[in-house]
Amino acid sequence: MRRFPGSNFPEFAALHFGIRSLRVSIADKLARWPINQCFSNGPMLPLETVLTPNRIKHRYYWADADFRHAMEVIRGHWICTDRIIHRLWNYAALILRPDAIAGGQSAAVLPMLRQHGFIPVAVKRVHVGASRAEALWRYQFNVATPERRSVLKHLMSMGDSVYLIVRDDTVRTSAPATVHLTYLKGTAVIERRKPGHLRTVAGPAVANIFSYVHVSDDPADVLREMAVLFDDFSIRALLAQIDSGVDRSAEVYAALRELQSLVPKNALFHGVGASIDRAVDEEKWQIASEWRDLVERAKRVRNFMTGESYAGADATIPDDTGLSLPLDGHLVFAELGLR
Repeated sequence: MRRFPGSNFPEFAALHFGIRSLRVSIADKLARWPINQCFSNGPMLPLETVLTPNRIKHRYYWADADFRHAMEVIRGHWICTDRIIHRLWNYAALILRPDAIAGGQSAAVLPMLRQHGFIPVAVKRVHVGASRAEALWRYQFNVATPERRSVLKHLMSMGDSVYLIVRDDTVRTSAPATVHLTYLKGTAVIERRKPGHLRTVAGPAVANIFSYVHVSDDPADVLREMAVLFDDFSIRALLAQIDSGVDRSAEVYAALRELQSLVPKNALFHGVGASIDRAVDEEKWQIASEWRDLVERAKRVRNFMTGESYAGADATIPDDTGLSLPLDGHLVFAELGLR
């Protein structure tokens, strides 16, 4: 049985052979891709496995207009398959959400990213809003309660988010950058967040639904979500930023400062509205009141049909960690636990 370098997970071998059976069903979808080879320091894996080893995700995504469109855009931009694989393997995407902006701690994510080898190379402000939030989580919302869906869509409409693409400079042979970043993201459940998790440093412990950071789990998710959030011109601009390789940390800090200036300080804490003179600043008083009301709703909401823990195995597209490629052992930390 073939083993992949860096893989200490026996279930990965079975997962790999499951992918082999999938190749027949998606071969016609990839057949239209030109097999243009070019030099690239990428993994020795086929494109469909790099996108995601999750067979159910493959089935849904090849029927998803956003994913298919994103695939066409990157094919037109990067052209050769080797380069596409290299980019998908070494880059990941995350969103610093409006709750991270309102919490006032979003900038703390950047030093932690750098500590783990992630460099921001593309950045863009985006207003997600209710309809895009519905599209982002369309394959997971079936396990969410109606209350959670309502609160989350309201939250994502409270202001702009900051979308980042980060380059992972660590050495990985088993997993793409998306898996590494997802591991560092941590859980939404406050009691299980640990000091080394991005969600711990991104904002205060207020409510589980205030998890501050969204990360695309697989390279396939990066592509689909880019098409959900941006038009073609913006996607190509982001791809060009990736190609330039410039460290855009200063741009990220500037975007966060600008957004945080629009929100009352400590907006997620009870009583913040009382410190704002409505007669002096009606707009910030209204913003503070809306955040205060949203926090109270979030504290009362029952998040998932099964309770507070996300049951990924029951989602329309199951997204248990075992359905992604296994993270290289040297990137797993005892204090964060196994992926």
